[in-house]
Amino acid sequence: MWFKPTLNLMAPIMGAAIALIILLLVSPYIVSNPHTILTSTGFGKIHPKLSKIMLTQNGDFKTEFIQGLGKTIRISNVRIESKNISCTGRTDIESVAHMGTFRVHATDCIGGQKGDRYDINVLIEYEATVDGNTTYNTESGSITGKFI
Repeated sequence: MWFKPTLNLMAPIMGAAIALIILLLVSPYIVSNPHTILTSTGFGKIHPKLSKIMLTQNGDFKTEFIQGLGKTIRISNVRIESKNISCTGRTDIESVAHMGTFRVHATDCIGGQKGDRYDINVLIEYEATVDGNTTYNTESGSITGKFI
């Protein structure tokens, strides 16, 4: 009989433990700044680190990408586009190994009021060489957030 109260307490404890595990799995995708909710969609094997995305009201864009294509690639161009503007980003390195990161910085992009929502598209053009054959590819996706 003394086991029943213990078993009745197990369900809430297990529920809390499962909720904690889910929160820990999801938290890397949530930016800690409560005033800036960032999302990215459409990216495949090359994707931005949400915690590193920044677009200022003056149009200064910075972020960091992770390259997960399974081979070394050479970044040839990065474009940031919105409804009214297109700007070109510069990368900190040209050749990126599998699971390596690279930073993108662009100026004179779309600007807006601090706290206003933005929606931009990022296009990354790159080259990959496998067995002596070079292919030219584009990875793209959109980023939504608020100007800082």
